[in-house]
Amino acid sequence: IDMNCSPALPWDVAVWDDSSGVGEARYSSDGSTLVAGASLLLNGVSPGRASTPDAAALDITGDLDVRVHMAADDWTPAGAQTLVSKWVASGSQLAYLLRIELTTGRPRFFWSADGAATLSATSTVSPVVTDGAPLWMRATLDVDNGAAGCDVKFYTSPDGVTWTQLGATVTQAGVTSIFNSTAGLAVGARDNGTIERLV
Repeated sequence: IDMNCSPALPWDVAVWDDSSGVGEARYSSDGSTLVAGASLLLNGVSPGRASTPDAAALDITGDLDVRVHMAADDWTPAGAQTLVSKWVASGSQLAYLLRIELTTGRPRFFWSADGAATLSATSTVSPVVTDGAPLWMRATLDVDNGAAGCDVKFYTSPDGVTWTQLGATVTQAGVTSIFNSTAGLAVGARDNGTIERLV
């Protein structure tokens, strides 16, 4: 039997999952625009983020390495802006978030060991970058540095391959962990897109 067939891929259908409620669908373009090169353009309008529901792969409770490639219109913003988060205050579902601090533009990493109380570390210096220019940013949390403490380090990179540490290592007393939150992962905001939206 001779058959003339076409690939099945063009006939695959994406499914919109709105089981989590209005405005909380699995992938929403509200407040964002997909631009050339598969970039996400965030405009600061609610809900102003890209998000995905909680999943086992996102439930990191130990060491963490967060990397973001972005171009900010203002690298020293008038208000704090969240880059990536798994962080919802309602119901004590705080896990981790990385944001840019207001006016200084310094990256700051937050985490919670119990879902309610917050811990944080701020870079000791600001990144050197021109408004509108792209930059890779990175924060790492070593929950047990082997000396009865935990370390947070910040990095920048022009290409996502070669990293330069930004400022000094921020060491805090006590071994820590990250709470296994049920919050979804969000890019460009925290608390379901209501707070610290990235512009």
